[in-house]
Amino acid sequence: MPPSRMFDAADIATLAEPLELLRTDRCTLVAPNRIAYQPMEGNDAAPDGSPSPVTVARYLERAAGGAGIDFVEALAVSPEGKARGDQLVLRDATQRGFEWLVKKYRNLNVRTPLVFQLTHSGRFAADPVTPYPLADQAARLLTDADMARIQDELVSATRLAQECGADGIDFKHCHGYLFGALLGPANRARRGWPWGGETLEERARFFRETLGRMIEAVPADRFLYTLRLSAFEGIPGGFGSRDSTSAEEDETGAELKAFARLAEAAGIRLLNQSSGVPELTPLLVRQTNENPLGFFEHQRRARAMKESVHIPVVGSGYSYLKAGNNKLPGKDRAVKSLVHLGAQAIREGGVDLIGIGRQSLADPAFARKLLTGEADRIRWDTSCNQCAVSLRSGIHAGCVTYDRYYTDLFRRATRPI
Repeated sequence: MPPSRMFDAADIATLAEPLELLRTDRCTLVAPNRIAYQPMEGNDAAPDGSPSPVTVARYLERAAGGAGIDFVEALAVSPEGKARGDQLVLRDATQRGFEWLVKKYRNLNVRTPLVFQLTHSGRFAADPVTPYPLADQAARLLTDADMARIQDELVSATRLAQECGADGIDFKHCHGYLFGALLGPANRARRGWPWGGETLEERARFFRETLGRMIEAVPADRFLYTLRLSAFEGIPGGFGSRDSTSAEEDETGAELKAFARLAEAAGIRLLNQSSGVPELTPLLVRQTNENPLGFFEHQRRARAMKESVHIPVVGSGYSYLKAGNNKLPGKDRAVKSLVHLGAQAIREGGVDLIGIGRQSLADPAFARKLLTGEADRIRWDTSCNQCAVSLRSGIHAGCVTYDRYYTDLFRRATRPI
């Protein structure tokens, strides 16, 4: 049965509803629908870290796709903070390139809020750094001077994002990178370290102080502050773990809920749930037929966040669902589809927007096709994960299944010597 006939009109209508993200005397931001395009790295920056023609072309496709909110991929706030050689970097020297990217995007789409995600890769940087000693990896311990410099870089990048025309920033606290690592219970171990401690409030000091400085530089009454969080990292002492040495989840969600409330109180106006660390616990991050029930774990954690705050929450894990041809229990593909389960989660109050990552690579026009009666033309993600393999291999990353450019790159990179 073609997908356009499978999907219920009420589900489509739910996903087509607008959502107010910010309303003040100085700014109104509305998501035109409930589909969020997640930050997906392409590893295709120009040598100085600015957007290359390949980067711009990717975002023009996303612009034409008409998402409810579009998160620009992880932008390192300094070259030292990159995880990949061709990762994008937002700094003074690359400002004009990002201004050009936003200008071209807005020529096609003036409705979708565009949010720049800011990051430092920490233990995964080319020169690895860490807030506490790592048992499984050699990395330099961060100093107070390092933390002050990184904080300054984040404030500068926030100012640059606003000057480039972005509608907001996403403060990246997910996937094992530096800012999320500061939050986990493992950040209790370093004696005398002022950026850690026994309590979550102590471990969140860098987040609170830095966000406060960001908002001072670019006021929150005209700029959207969001945060993507790995609700459970699945690594020893990672955020969401039972204690400083366990990799098992604290299923009470006590610190997850507490941090969600803390983030809202500090000025965050949208939370984006994720889980896992791609380099270490990839099956927590993205579902495949090996772990289909992981989708429900994403839903459980997103609901815990949603029940703790009064701000919108983006849920993750939806790409795996496709048009219902997945390994979730049951034979009725219609009720297992991304469209139905996404709309149901919104109606039940579990999330406010559904986030798609791999699906946005498979078909950047996904939102437009789904919401304008062209669902039978959607290119559905196959969960092959070759986009992730491309990223790890250091080549340009995109949809190897549907886009010939990425298919050819992948074949050349993985061809036996």
